[in-house]
Amino acid sequence: MFSDRKKNEKTLIVNESTEPNFPTTIAEGITIKDGKLFGTGGVKISGAFFGDVEVEGILVVSVGGSVHGNITAEDVYVNGTVDGNVLARGRVRIYPTGSLVGDVAGSSFTAEEGATFRGQSNITAGSPAAAGNTLYERNAPTLEPIET
Repeated sequence: MFSDRKKNEKTLIVNESTEPNFPTTIAEGITIKDGKLFGTGGVKISGAFFGDVEVEGILVVSVGGSVHGNITAEDVYVNGTVDGNVLARGRVRIYPTGSLVGDVAGSSFTAEEGATFRGQSNITAGSPAAAGNTLYERNAPTLEPIET
């Protein structure tokens, strides 16, 4: 009845105590306004980013960090604040210190006890980008799926 698949998967839990090193970090105390961040690697945001983020890797918003714009990434881990829609090919996880105001599409979504989430979620077994899912328009433009 139950599959052994879960036992064999490598699980990446990204929180403040176990964060891996990222090739790109927007440090605490740094603010970027009217930005557009895109690339192939993982990104950690500990400062404030105003604009859309589109990365093929993992995006971590650290405690005290914030993103004010739409996000497209492989996985998104929120310890800080996100005000925008999130489209993930994989998982979206909001930790107890995290807040996400926006719509979420992904293959897995978790909001831990204490986390804040205000929006709609669309969770699919496969990649939402491959399934052609789009997010609802808010104050910012809708996300375009990353082509795989």
